[in-house]
Amino acid sequence: MKLYLIRHAQAESNVKRIVNDSLKTKIHITSLGKNQAQFAGKKLANKKIEIIFSSQFPRCQETSKIVNRFLKVKIIKDKRLNEWASGFDGKSYDELNEYLKTDPFILKHKKGESIPKLKKRIISFINDLKNNKKQEYNSVLIVSHEQVLKMLIGYLKNLDDKKAMKIKIPNAKILSFEI
Repeated sequence: MKLYLIRHAQAESNVKRIVNDSLKTKIHITSLGKNQAQFAGKKLANKKIEIIFSSQFPRCQETSKIVNRFLKVKIIKDKRLNEWASGFDGKSYDELNEYLKTDPFILKHKKGESIPKLKKRIISFINDLKNNKKQEYNSVLIVSHEQVLKMLIGYLKNLDDKKAMKIKIPNAKILSFEI
């Protein structure tokens, strides 16, 4: 199966450099983000993608819908693709990065989700996708968040978590894997 991954297009939270890991806080993509999603859609138009799986967060839904103008396939929301619940919703990137200097692979913020739990949910999603006998796909698009995609890429490339967390994924970047 060909797996295409996209980090959501630029969102208001990216511009303000604040964390948004709660569905209660509605953050949308920017004008630049809309252009990024459209560009990604054009690049994916000839890839024979059969379905889009997306995070429930508005910025991923908006990215998915714009990309889908070029694909015209079903979009399925899956909560396992949701943003890493870091516990830093509304806080600055700097505050989160300071926390990440500790050991987030063992610790979890009091309001948050540990990295191992994040990894477990993304592996669950991928295993369900690979082992779905009712519906087998040849080409799939996943629209999600940087931390989620880092763990997914780490799993697919068999990287340890610390190496996976160092991966940088720009907004609307298209990555592809054969699984």
